[in-house]
Amino acid sequence: MTDPARAGIPEDGRIPRYYRAKRQILALCKTLGEGVALPSERQLCTRLGVARATLRQAVLQLVVEGWVDSRQGSGSFVVGRRKIAQHLGSADGPDQDALTGRTWTTFERRRAGCELAQELRIHRNDPVIHLECVRGSGDEILAVESAFIPAKRFPGLNHAPVGERSLHDELRTRFGIAFGGADQGTETAHVSPREADLLGTLAALPALVVHRTSWDALGEPFERVRTLYRGDRLTLVNRLGSVERRREHEQAENRSSCS
Repeated sequence: MTDPARAGIPEDGRIPRYYRAKRQILALCKTLGEGVALPSERQLCTRLGVARATLRQAVLQLVVEGWVDSRQGSGSFVVGRRKIAQHLGSADGPDQDALTGRTWTTFERRRAGCELAQELRIHRNDPVIHLECVRGSGDEILAVESAFIPAKRFPGLNHAPVGERSLHDELRTRFGIAFGGADQGTETAHVSPREADLLGTLAALPALVVHRTSWDALGEPFERVRTLYRGDRLTLVNRLGSVERRREHEQAENRSSCS
């Protein structure tokens, strides 16, 4: 018997209209197949017997869960693919992840201000370098990454790294920075209009935001990074435990017959 909590059904058995519509649209998605457009809002409202606001709430949940891709002006399409697992770094640094593509969009200097100064242990009037890039996999842009580093510590850094080279690679090879560790936190947010333009998605889409302050081998902070990930396409993963246990887990995954 299915657990009511896991099925999303309240104990009293009363299913909200938007949730019933969501389940019906999900069943429709599975029959249509990946890449196929859903019927129009008007058609779905008539078919499911719900108001437009109820339908939009149902579709938004399917977008967040990665079943539907809504494109402004084009309609909604069945995705039908699993979310990409994005690992949040290891003891060796944060560069090991599923997002292989990187395009730099911003390089500028600005005053640190109080919050950044506290994180980077500098004066609030000290200059910082702000670098921004979009990250992706294949042709799909999945994240916006914004980094701040103290300008006085990196003299001669006058432009963003070339091509898809990471900031950590740049700081390691040019300035000898060895990654020593980081404080990292995760929260939810909505995609801003500017971020929606960069990601090519809808504004106000729920997103996952990771904040990281990294320090070098001597314990001195050298960067503050904010990375916004598309909540509909990525799931954030942390693997805990020893290296030996991790290898056992990976071997078990490779032996698994599940597709």
